[in-house]
Order: sequence, then structure tokens, then C-alpha cells
Amino acid sequence: MSRSKKLAATMSLLVACVSAHAQPGITAITFTNSTVSTTEGWPVGNEWYIGAIMVDSTGHTIGSLITGINLNTASLSSYPTGFKVTLGAAAPADAIVYVYRSTIPIVAGESVERAAYTGLCAPTGCLMGDLIVPVTGDLLNSDFQVDNTAMPVKLESFSVD
Repeated sequence: MSRSKKLAATMSLLVACVSAHAQPGITAITFTNSTVSTTEGWPVGNEWYIGAIMVDSTGHTIGSLITGINLNTASLSSYPTGFKVTLGAAAPADAIVYVYRSTIPIVAGESVERAAYTGLCAPTGCLMGDLIVPVTGDLLNSDFQVDNTAMPVKLESFSVD
């Protein structure tokens, strides 16, 4: 085998190994700013914990629940702008990004407020890297629904009587 063919074969194997170890789903969440708003700002007087997870159209999780950023609305009603999630690997076209917020640290299975953003990867899927959520990057108060459960939810026990 010629040296160039060996190099090409080695590079192909390296790319395959790196691709196989890419982490699916969201690996980080960030926002760049917050905008003061009396109509779309998050309720005043809170320290908000923010998390995100990606699911497919059947509700199966793609990757893990990511948390770790906060928004403080202690004195002003505002909302995050420039919100991005970082994808550790390509995502399917039917991917849904759930953004969670809570006034207590977010834990899978606990009650949270949730915003669901669909169509972000349509029609061909998303590539690995940064994805602005929603398309405007603004997480408006009206996007969130109360009384949801942070995913993934693990079934602890099941019985049939």
C-alpha cells in the first residue's frame, strides 16, 4: 500500500473514531445579554435557573439535561437574549429543544416551567456546533408553560395489580 493510501486510511479511521465519540445532544447553554421588558420580561424578584435538553419527535431524549446558567430579575423584569445551545454532535431534523426555568436548581424529574422550540433543525438536521434558540435568540416570558417536568424522567418502579 502506498504511503498516501496509508495516510488516507489512517485519517478515515481517525475521523470515524472522533465521530463515534462525539457527544449527542446539548453540551452547553449560554446567553449574551438580557433585555428589560415589562411585557415579555420574566417575573421580577427571582434568581432564575436555566436548563435545556434536546428530544426527538417521539419524546426520547438526545443527550443529557444541561444546566448551569442563571438570570437574575431581582430588581428588573428582563429576558435572556442571544440564547444558544452547543450541540456535541449532529441532531436530527425533528429535534425539539426544551428550555427549562425554575427559581430552584433544576433537577431531572422535578417541576419546572418549559418552553418548547421545534423546527430548529428542519428540514435536514443540525450540524455539531452552536444553535440559536429560538431563531431570534430571545427567551420570552410568554414562551414558557408552567407545571412541566424536567426530562429525562427515570422510572423507579412499576407494578401491575
